Order: sequence, then C-alpha cells, then structure tokens
Amino acid sequence: MVKARMDEQEPRENEIEQGEDIAALEIVGGFLMILGCAMVVAVFWPPTPVGKITNLIVAVILLGVGLGMFLRGRSVRKTPRHSDRDTASGQPVSADKRAQRS
Repeated sequence: MVKARMDEQEPRENEIEQGEDIAALEIVGGFLMILGCAMVVAVFWPPTPVGKITNLIVAVILLGVGLGMFLRGRSVRKTPRHSDRDTASGQPVSADKRAQRS
C-alpha cells in the first residue's frame, strides 16, 4: 500500500521538476536577451571599428542564445503533456480508458 502511494507521487514530482526547469529556461533566456539589448546599445560607444564589431558579435550571440532558451521554454510549456493520470481525480488511468481517449 505504501509502495503504491510512492509510485503515484513520483510522476507528480517529476512534473514539478520539469515545470521548474521550464521556468528556469525562460528566466535565463530573458536575462540573456536583456544583456544582448544592452550590448546592442554598447555597439555605438567604442571609438574603434574593432570595438564596435566585437560588441555587435557579442550582442548577436547573447540575443540568439537568450531568444532560443526563452522560446524553448515557451514551446515546452505549451505542448500538451500526455499523462497516464486522470485529470479530474489524479488517479492512474486504466489501459481501457487510455485506448478510448485515442
């Protein structure tokens, strides 16, 4: 009986951890995009062309990585999760009910 309860709680804990990972992706992605925007502004400050090109390259890299992380977090959050649990009761779904859903 105790083992069955532990098995039921494990998927919920995995979903919580996955949700935290998704939130972390979005937060870090947003932070990198803000840094990238700051670097775009910094492109105009250096007096030499080498400094401007360096700032531009860094800005493009930061914006690209940040946008990629942010969009990855958004896309993972919005995709439906196929769960073997009934959404109303939280109980495991039998194979018969799973076949009826398909």
